[in-house]
Amino acid sequence: MLPSPTRFLAFLLVLTGLTAGCTSQPADPLRVGLNPWPGYDFLYLAQQKGFIAEEGGRVEIVGFTSVGDSRRAFERGQVDAFGGTTVELLRARANARNQPRAFAVTNWSEGADQILARPGIETMADLAGKRVAVEPASVDLLVLAVALDRAGLAPDAVERVTMAQAEMADAMAEGRVQAAVSYPPASVHIRNRSAARPVFDTAQAPRAVLDLFIGSETALRQRPEDFTALVRAFDRAVRYAEANPEESRRIMARREGIQPEALRRALSRIRVMDLADQRDMWGPEGAVRSAVARTALALHRADHIDEPGDTDGLVTASVVERASSP
Repeated sequence: MLPSPTRFLAFLLVLTGLTAGCTSQPADPLRVGLNPWPGYDFLYLAQQKGFIAEEGGRVEIVGFTSVGDSRRAFERGQVDAFGGTTVELLRARANARNQPRAFAVTNWSEGADQILARPGIETMADLAGKRVAVEPASVDLLVLAVALDRAGLAPDAVERVTMAQAEMADAMAEGRVQAAVSYPPASVHIRNRSAARPVFDTAQAPRAVLDLFIGSETALRQRPEDFTALVRAFDRAVRYAEANPEESRRIMARREGIQPEALRRALSRIRVMDLADQRDMWGPEGAVRSAVARTALALHRADHIDEPGDTDGLVTASVVERASSP
């Protein structure tokens, strides 16, 4: 018995809806949490120049004052992705509703992450027994652990005082702490307020701190086009900034709340990664997986996490591979 025209039309409408549900992406934009950090600002530049839309992406940048705030928003499901280091990737593994996956590299820190000390403290050895400000559950823990190890000091040689990056300038100026683990733009304000100087920076520990874009496993599966557009637009912004440095620094410095010259100095201490730079970083023996594994071991030795466990599953090469395709 043949179906009636009405039933056949209803069947087609249901089938069309099911097909659309399998292939279309969610209507809302992809929400990406970003704290102030020069390495992430190229995504803001990409948004301002229209590159994300031109690549076919729908992305909303959600601003936070610290990387810890970005991570916690991700863990609560308030953003689909965020900018963070290997430390935040590992912390999110334990707490997030959706499992995190690193899907792109933004930069290596090559001196931008610093331990700033008040006048009279000249070396890491001078910090023994002193109070050091660190943002809790953040990359600050890794920077401090690496610095103490390289100085031959025990993990408990200093007193860690937890506080947000935005609070550190006041704490240093008032003498409530003698040093702070920081990065631009917060480190710029600390130095201006207290005449602090670095006793350690990541130029002394090449490739210790790797900054990433991190997305939820669910969002990465459901929204491949938006993630691909994000990475391609970021790549375009990096290349645009190389060709138009003054304009680009003005745009990015506005978001950071610092002068373009201060941003230029900060950018000189990081190595920003375009697509060409990172294509070979995602393999089984590549730099990304190695950095995550090293971070897990360092945090475990400093008693910040339990056993490191298997970290390979925290990395996906699929987005960079798609973005690199013609």
